[in-house]
Amino acid sequence: MAEEKATDANNPISGFIRELTRRRVLQIGGAYIAGAWLGAEILSFLFEQFQAPGWTYRLLAILLVVGFPISMVVAWVVQVGEDGKWEIDPSRGEYKSLVIAITLGLLVTAGLSWLILPQREPPPVYQPLPASLAVLPFANSTATPHEKTMAETLYRSLMEGLEQSAELTLVRLGPGEQPEKLKDFAESLGVAGLASGQFMRSQEVTVVEIKLLDVVAGEVSWTESFTWDSSNIPEISHAIANGLLLAMTLEPLAEERFTGTRNPEAYDAYLDGQRYADSLDPGSLEQAIGQFQSAIERDPGFTLAHVGLAQAIYDLLDTGTMPEAETELLEERARKAVNIAQKLEPDSADAISLLGLQLDNRQLRIQAWERALELDPNHAISFYRYATELKEDGQLDEAERLVMRAITLEPRNIRYRTLLAEIFREQGREVEAQAELEKVRSFQTGLND
Repeated sequence: MAEEKATDANNPISGFIRELTRRRVLQIGGAYIAGAWLGAEILSFLFEQFQAPGWTYRLLAILLVVGFPISMVVAWVVQVGEDGKWEIDPSRGEYKSLVIAITLGLLVTAGLSWLILPQREPPPVYQPLPASLAVLPFANSTATPHEKTMAETLYRSLMEGLEQSAELTLVRLGPGEQPEKLKDFAESLGVAGLASGQFMRSQEVTVVEIKLLDVVAGEVSWTESFTWDSSNIPEISHAIANGLLLAMTLEPLAEERFTGTRNPEAYDAYLDGQRYADSLDPGSLEQAIGQFQSAIERDPGFTLAHVGLAQAIYDLLDTGTMPEAETELLEERARKAVNIAQKLEPDSADAISLLGLQLDNRQLRIQAWERALELDPNHAISFYRYATELKEDGQLDEAERLVMRAITLEPRNIRYRTLLAEIFREQGREVEAQAELEKVRSFQTGLND
């Protein structure tokens, strides 16, 4: 025994291994690992069969890993006598060996933890659609109805310009609340860039500030302000479109291809007409007709004014409040406005869609709306007119699908919501119909405020 101690003093590793063997630490450690592996396999099978929650697997792994160093320390300290009784090992003089054993146990535990416990994966790298952009509707919480209409017109003009870029994948967004977390919202759309615009008053000048968020970098990569001029919307929207394209390292638009007017008085009258027409109230519709006519008188080549005039007339006739003597005159006036709009712009989706209202043949009406949607896949009013036609034919499911497309594009449109309520009512879905009508009433209150 004295020789063994002398040898251990000269060679601590040899003494440590001999001590591990004497205390049966290696045997117990091997038995623990084998038993833990078998137990883990059995429990994992049972967890799977009973559809245990995911945290139970993690808890099992933690318990097995933590139990290993405990078993090693117990094996070192506790001695099993020849009579089978357990007792604390009286030979406690080998402190160095005990320290080495605990250290190795901790190292082995750390290694097992790395192998057994689930590793935290790095966050996935965001991979957007290449050269993709979404543009939020322009916001201004303090804007008047007139200013909101101007913002919507500029937005539509900007989208028309961006759609001309062959390199850009453009994601259209309907009007709605501004998201609080722009980056998260953009990632949900899968786009590389998110543009937003805001109207601000600076002294006596209205300024449009445009920002471009680089979604991958998570920071604003481009921002610029434009002085608002209602007579200059084509130039402003063209400049904004080119600014966004250049910031995304894409080819700018070669030329301006926007429709509108350069007469500020005509444009202001058109905006007022749009504002009056939105309420669908007979008195407001008559005012809208007057404003559209005023815009046409100031600029006879203003296509959108002719389209607005025809639409307002048809909406007024739908109210059923006009005397029969005036109905024919109004219908002729609307037909003339549509014809002029088509001559001014043969491929106008607005004019072609309105033409469908004038046709007596059902198939020709449908063809007109399908052609309008071919020219502009996001032409909400054509979805609405097509849905109205199908509703009258009793094709309620298809009519619901089409009007829902229109609502997706223009969620606050009163006429679309009203049609959806009528479809729900005919389908026997009274609760849903009442919910839509409640939305219509709230939107009408907002327009009148």
